[in-house]
Amino acid sequence: MLNHRPQTQSSLEFVCINELVPEDHLLRKVDKAIDFDFIHPLVEDHYCPDNGRPALDPTLFFKILILGYLMGVRSERQLMRDIQVNVAYRWFLGLNLTDSIPDASTLSQNRRRRFNDSNVYQEIFDQIVLQAIRRKLAGGHILYTDSTHLKANANKNKHQRIIAKASVKSYLDELDQAVAEDRIAHGKKPLPPGKEKVETKEIKQSTTDPDSGYMVRDNKPRGFFYLDHRTTDGQCNIITDVHVTPGNVHDSRPYLDRLDRQVRRFDFKVSAVGLDAGYMSTAICKGLEDRSIYGVIGYRRPNHKKGYFRKLEY
Repeated sequence: MLNHRPQTQSSLEFVCINELVPEDHLLRKVDKAIDFDFIHPLVEDHYCPDNGRPALDPTLFFKILILGYLMGVRSERQLMRDIQVNVAYRWFLGLNLTDSIPDASTLSQNRRRRFNDSNVYQEIFDQIVLQAIRRKLAGGHILYTDSTHLKANANKNKHQRIIAKASVKSYLDELDQAVAEDRIAHGKKPLPPGKEKVETKEIKQSTTDPDSGYMVRDNKPRGFFYLDHRTTDGQCNIITDVHVTPGNVHDSRPYLDRLDRQVRRFDFKVSAVGLDAGYMSTAICKGLEDRSIYGVIGYRRPNHKKGYFRKLEY
């Protein structure tokens, strides 16, 4: 039988916002897994305790940022519009149905200016990883690392050519030290220090986004990119490190430093690592051997001229 429901919504209702969010909602799982109470003590030095206008609550601010990443909302204005009407978002942020939400420009200015020249974002990331470790979700015994390219918001045709320093000094210093130790062990005098030679090369620098790098790789688009280097723990695939470099920086350059940082920060006892073929270099192989870490690194078939035999075919 046809039924007609009157469209009247003028009645007052007493509701509990907690009952309006489904039990299996992703934000319920995040709220249960992560304790955000550490944020206030972490950032209190960046606020004046007794002067000025009341600032945007820092816990609310960072939860809004996390919410945007989780839900794939890249526009801050769109994110604030979604928070205005989405009950689950309001519940996750600790807002009631009638609470006002921050303005998009307030969120933007806090993100861009509030924590400049500080490591607050890194510390928040580390604290969440430490919570995962305490819950036995990450052990730090086997780590996997790879990088992916992120397109910069820059036209590849708008650039200038500059001279940049091409240096592998840290690795060469390690080789010189190894040679000196070997000579001393065999009763020989160390070699005199050689004259440092600074190598330079010409690179393209974007006039729109100078921090990006012009990437030229096989089977990859050319243009200005960033490289997002990520390390995951082999136990539950928890991301334990994120590091961003310009797109023209080789994968292997920051790897050992980031590995050492994880060992220091989280007290990891790394026994093995899995790496993409882009990380295959002499420096990384030696670094892993010096650290007594078993490395499993992908193999990349070398390029050769068409019509010529490969080395393995001889």
